[in-house]
Amino acid sequence: NTNTNTNDNRNGNAHTAPTHTVLYRSPPHTAVATTMATQDATAPSNDFMLSFQDGTMTRLIVIIVIVAAFQVVAANIPLSRESKRRIQHAMTGHILVQVSYILPYELCIAGLSLGACALAVFKFQFHDAYLQAVGPLLRPDELKAGKLPGAFWFLVGTTITALASPSMMVARYAVECLAFCDPMASFVGSSVRTPNIVKGSSVGGCLACFVTALVVGWWMLLQEDSMDDEGRIPGFTWQSVIIGALGCTVAEAFPIVLNDNLTIPIVTALCVAKLG
Repeated sequence: NTNTNTNDNRNGNAHTAPTHTVLYRSPPHTAVATTMATQDATAPSNDFMLSFQDGTMTRLIVIIVIVAAFQVVAANIPLSRESKRRIQHAMTGHILVQVSYILPYELCIAGLSLGACALAVFKFQFHDAYLQAVGPLLRPDELKAGKLPGAFWFLVGTTITALASPSMMVARYAVECLAFCDPMASFVGSSVRTPNIVKGSSVGGCLACFVTALVVGWWMLLQEDSMDDEGRIPGFTWQSVIIGALGCTVAEAFPIVLNDNLTIPIVTALCVAKLG
């Protein structure tokens, strides 16, 4: 052994053994320090992601509170019930579309789903408080304890539309059609005497819905700055807008499934996506 060590020293390998010895005998806190240093190096990015997520969740909560508060404010506007409903309907839909530009897609879906569930629980479990908060907005059939309000179907329809649409651009267009075309059809249909197509739907109301949908389509799909979330120009034409307006009008006039707040955005989006 002595000869071996002596030969190693003569061959210039004197530092080999000490080097390995130091690495092997390094105290445990060295590894801990190394790990902490690695964590410190990645801490800023982790903190950034956490703060981003926290900030996004905060925005979601604030938006839900604002939308809910708006329903109560709209219910107490000194106007007729139908006028209040039209204002609430149009503004709520438009607000939801604007929110989709602020929050990530996943949180939009979560917020809509949470809102629909909360509304149903509020209606069925706290019926008296529900009537006190938004009762002036409700039609007689919506006052019944077992009847879900139109606002519930509005949220469900918007959620399904966002999930089923090929792009958020189409989903936003369909929700804006729901927001503005339905109230316009109701206003014109009740203000101008025209023949009824079916109970609750008149020629004047359908024409108002169709024209409003054309305007919304021109605004949302045909403007030069219209593009999807990936920055691409989808290439919609007036044919797309007309088909979407026809789908919207048919869904508004013939709500064959549950409620037109459910069918209007879904049918409109599907018509543009599949036929337009």
